[in-house]
Amino acid sequence: MTTFHLVDPEICPLIEMLPMPDFTRETLPAIRQAMADRYVPGFVPAMLPEILTTTGRDRAPDVPLYVYNPESRRRNRPAILHIH
Repeated sequence: MTTFHLVDPEICPLIEMLPMPDFTRETLPAIRQAMADRYVPGFVPAMLPEILTTTGRDRAPDVPLYVYNPESRRRNRPAILHIH
């Protein structure tokens, strides 16, 4: 089964130039290892968060707050509110 027909035709020549491994049960462990060897970890914050909680509304569970304080601790720092 192929999904090549779903690819934008403008980039098909580029994709055809890339080496494409033969995915089989025998080759899959080596392919996974090769991908893991190329992995570069992303950004790791230089600080750990202070984890606080605030009470949820109307008997909702407490809400965790992750507070990251950089060494500078200057006033008027930005904040990110992430609601999932």
